[in-house]
Amino acid sequence: MRRGMRGPGLVVGAVVGLGLTLTACGGSSPSDTAQSLIARASSAASVAESAASANAGESSAPAVGGDLDCSGITKDVTAKFIVFTQVLAGAGSKDAVDGLRSGQLTSYTPDGMDEVLAKLEVLRGHPATGFGDPGASIDYFTQVNKLMRAMIEADSVSQAQIDAYTAATGSPAQVIGKQLPINAALSQYCKF
Repeated sequence: MRRGMRGPGLVVGAVVGLGLTLTACGGSSPSDTAQSLIARASSAASVAESAASANAGESSAPAVGGDLDCSGITKDVTAKFIVFTQVLAGAGSKDAVDGLRSGQLTSYTPDGMDEVLAKLEVLRGHPATGFGDPGASIDYFTQVNKLMRAMIEADSVSQAQIDAYTAATGSPAQVIGKQLPINAALSQYCKF
C-alpha cells in the first residue's frame, strides 16, 4: 500500500509548491524580496527533506535507474538540489549574498552545489518525456552557481556582479522552469 508521495514524486511536488510560493512572494524592496525568497525556500525545502527522510527510512539510499547509473543520486542529493536552486533564485541582492556568505540562512555553499550538479551529470543526454535533455539546465545552474561563488568570495559585491547575476538567473519562475527537466529526468530514470 502506498502512503503519500515518495522519491521523485515528492521532489516534483515540492518544486511545484516552491514555485508557487516563490512566484507569489513579494516584498517592500528587492532586498526584502530576496531575503524572503531565501527564507521561504529554505523552510519549504526543509519540510521536503524531512518528508523524504520519513518516507524513505534511509534517506541516503541511492536511486536505481534503468540504463543509467543513478547510484550517486540519493534523496539527500535531490533535496539539496531543491534547496540550493531555490536559494539561488532569490539571492540577487547584496544583502542576500551577505546572508549566504555568513551561512546563517541556509546550508547552501557553492562547493555543495558543485557536488550536487556533478552527481546530476549522469542525467545529461537522457531526455525526459515532455521536458527534453536536462543538460541545458545543468549548464544553467553551473553558470549561476559560478556567478554566486564569485560574489560570495568577493571582498565587496559590486552592482555589476548583482546585475550579471540577475540577468543570468531571470525570474523565480524561470528558475523553476530550469529545474523541471532535471526533476522530470530524475523521476523518469532514477527510482528511489
